[in-house]
Amino acid sequence: MANKALPQFLLCAGVAAALAAGFWLIGGPEIARMENRDQRRMADLHALQGHVTCLARTTGKALPQGLDETRDCPAPQLTDRLTDEPYRYARLSESAYEVCAAFELPERLHPSPRFDAETGCLHGTYTPD
Repeated sequence: MANKALPQFLLCAGVAAALAAGFWLIGGPEIARMENRDQRRMADLHALQGHVTCLARTTGKALPQGLDETRDCPAPQLTDRLTDEPYRYARLSESAYEVCAAFELPERLHPSPRFDAETGCLHGTYTPD
């Protein structure tokens, strides 16, 4: 009887070990939710970059001082959907700016030379046509 139970026990132990290793490697469901929220934040920052470009093109070919909504440039999501904190915009020079958010796991976002994981800022440039 004990000989028949051993293979089943080993199979169950192997499955449990595989599940534990999987959660350890990818972080489990909570980490996945955090990554999904960060992906939404990054998508919002990309939409804000488009908004900055629209404002620059329609208001004198210069980077805006703020992210105001205009008739020609409706504002995208300006706040974090989870925390309701506003996304940050800073004009760094005549042609450079950044849009920033508070990310939960910035180091897990797709690496980009324009994204600073330490500050949560996506850097952009605008050159008038």
